[in-house]
Amino acid sequence: PVSDTLVRLVMPSLSNTDNHPAIGFLQQLYETRRAEANLEKSLLFPELKVGYFRQNITETDIRYRGLQGWTVEVAIPLWFRPHQANIQRLKIRSLQAQENLALGRQQLSNARRKALSDLEKYQRLLAYYEEQGLEQARVIQHTATLQMDAGEIDFFQYLQSMQRYTQTRLQYFETLRNYNQSIIQVEYLSE
Repeated sequence: PVSDTLVRLVMPSLSNTDNHPAIGFLQQLYETRRAEANLEKSLLFPELKVGYFRQNITETDIRYRGLQGWTVEVAIPLWFRPHQANIQRLKIRSLQAQENLALGRQQLSNARRKALSDLEKYQRLLAYYEEQGLEQARVIQHTATLQMDAGEIDFFQYLQSMQRYTQTRLQYFETLRNYNQSIIQVEYLSE
């Protein structure tokens, strides 16, 4: 047979899982929820505004030119109960987002560990096929062809040998496909 056209992918470099886009999204969601809760808490405090103004009422009359003034405003919230309920609700949402972030990190770590385990398994299988399996299949094919030409085996035995040869090669290609898919999965989980 001619050389195989399937290519074995190269193992990617592994990076930190905190850089994964899904974790980044969950981190932003948690920070947003926490900021919402802090904003709602800040509404319980009195609001203080201080201002200064300088105004010209008319251009002609000198008495009304350059009026200056100061303003001081104090706003005190009167209803604490609705704000307290909102604060509690937003705190719970913040805690939920924090738990979702921790869960997302754990799930990503588990998926990454499984993908690496699968990759190692397929690496071992590929090593077997490349070192022994494909060579044995080639020997089976060559021997069956020689025996068939010499008349030592009948056509049915020849077909059985060719089936073993073909099955071994198909298993090799299936293993190579699974290995490449594992590489792609590890690469995705390591973004």
